[in-house]
Amino acid sequence: MNIRIFTRLTLSLLLSLGFGAAALAQNAFYTEDFGGGFPSDWSTVEVVGNGQPSSVWVYTTDGPQGGFAIAGLESTTSANGWMMFDSDLNCNHPEGQDAWLISPAIDGSGQTDVWLQFETFYESYNDLPQVRVGTDLNNLDSWAVLEVFPGIGANEFGGILVGDEGLNPQVINLNLTDFAAGVNGFHIAFQFLSNSGTANGGNLTGCGYAWQVDDVRLLDANPILLHDLVLSRPRLAPNFAQPYTQVDTVRMAARIDNIGQLDQTNVSITAEISGDNGDSFSTTEMTDILESDSSVLFLLDETFVPSGTQAIYSLNYTVVADSMDLRPSNNVIETEFVISEDLFQKDNGNFSFSTGPAEVDGETWEVGNYYFVPNGGFEAYEAEFSIASDNNAHQGQSVNVFLYEINEDNDPASFTDEDVDVLGFATYTFADEVSGDLITVQLTDLITGEEGVELQAGGEYLLMIEYQPDMRGVFSDMPSDYDVATVVKNGGWFLGGFTGDAIVWARMRIRSVDTGLGNVQIANANIALFPNPVTDYVTANIELENASKLMEVRILNTNGQMVSTQTFDNTKGENVRFDVRQFATGTYFLQIRTDEGVKTERFAVQR
Repeated sequence: MNIRIFTRLTLSLLLSLGFGAAALAQNAFYTEDFGGGFPSDWSTVEVVGNGQPSSVWVYTTDGPQGGFAIAGLESTTSANGWMMFDSDLNCNHPEGQDAWLISPAIDGSGQTDVWLQFETFYESYNDLPQVRVGTDLNNLDSWAVLEVFPGIGANEFGGILVGDEGLNPQVINLNLTDFAAGVNGFHIAFQFLSNSGTANGGNLTGCGYAWQVDDVRLLDANPILLHDLVLSRPRLAPNFAQPYTQVDTVRMAARIDNIGQLDQTNVSITAEISGDNGDSFSTTEMTDILESDSSVLFLLDETFVPSGTQAIYSLNYTVVADSMDLRPSNNVIETEFVISEDLFQKDNGNFSFSTGPAEVDGETWEVGNYYFVPNGGFEAYEAEFSIASDNNAHQGQSVNVFLYEINEDNDPASFTDEDVDVLGFATYTFADEVSGDLITVQLTDLITGEEGVELQAGGEYLLMIEYQPDMRGVFSDMPSDYDVATVVKNGGWFLGGFTGDAIVWARMRIRSVDTGLGNVQIANANIALFPNPVTDYVTANIELENASKLMEVRILNTNGQMVSTQTFDNTKGENVRFDVRQFATGTYFLQIRTDEGVKTERFAVQR
């Protein structure tokens, strides 16, 4: 299925990413790359601020310096510097911030079209980046307002409207024709605004991240590409790493934005999965037309279930249309996931940034990841996490690790302490570990006091790290727009974490509970299933190389839930029959577990 989304931009205020061919060639009649320092003919105005040197726009070659600094701008001419308002460094809460960077007077009298193009890197937090256009320096309120990132939420990067939050730089195109064409002596301004009216999901005003700008150009024609589709918002596997005993359904989704000037026809998206164990999968969906300045969210109907063996998988999305895309680099997304031996891991192992709450509500705060455990018979025995702090201030301090089980939630509109039970814990005191080091702790059952916390089939768990206020979590920047991933507890619970694209390093290892059954893949066991597909009864002819004191035969659905089971003592093989007449149509797995290990075969139920 697909869901159509129309942006809130009008045709006279278009935003896009990237340079390239457009309908008409354009020429720049004004440029500024801020090479070598703050230009003498530009100015900065503090409308609201605290009067500090950081309360205005500054020239920089280093980038933001606040406690939660984002990366420096990687613009085309970043080597010679750029302009920045570092909100986090200034922090003027609750009064707010209103800082303008104003160009000299520009002559547009000979122009019939005026487009502003600039390179930028920005993350939002209760603030509003705007471009202003006007002529009266004594009446800034009279200037036209063009919002640069409409609809952006707290902790989201400026690329949210076109998909790539990590894009640095982002290239923005704004149509100034209505305000500047034919006007001699107009100014442009970059306004960073944070006040009570700009709240977009955070709890502070006047203390955001930073807005960085470089390579400003005024063009005499529309620079937006004619044909430009952007593929974004990919849905990934439930976890970057998931144990082979806990394989789960991979559901796929992605968004396509048409940010080109022209409508696109026969727009299709293909999702392909391949594993180094020989697994393969492909599915395609399409829409007849995708109008300019609109989007479509594809929720692909077909799903994929890994085979249940250790493997590395690639998951790739590709978008195509009738017209040749003029910027094909953003038409493909390549990702991967791992079916591991025993590791649940949400993050992809790449360090992106570290962060924590701007204000801690209480003595500590917690951050961690959500994990769904399809199959029982296992326990969580080990947790892995990382930490960051300024000047390694965490050394000598301690943290706690908690494993929560989510119980029945009788009020879906809220999530509170009553919705979880603490099952396990660990405590760790830092010695000489530096920021970014990976820490491993053993999990202890809260009731028995023994190592290892038993996990239930179909159980939902939160592995949470409890930090001191001056400590920060370590994150990978990867999309998680469709499922719960990272969770924050800071006074209350925030199931969306800091943002859907910030995945904390909080991992969990499991092992088989001592039932006499092994937990490795059996190489020398044969399972013959017939009939396949099946309508009424399925029979499994099982032959083991070595006799097993106990053999459990399970049927699992594609959510990893056990829907039927039979057990046998002292056996070297059996013919096992299951009644599947009440099973829904779809894919199922027959799994045997013996004291030597596990083996799984797939079959289908058809009606």
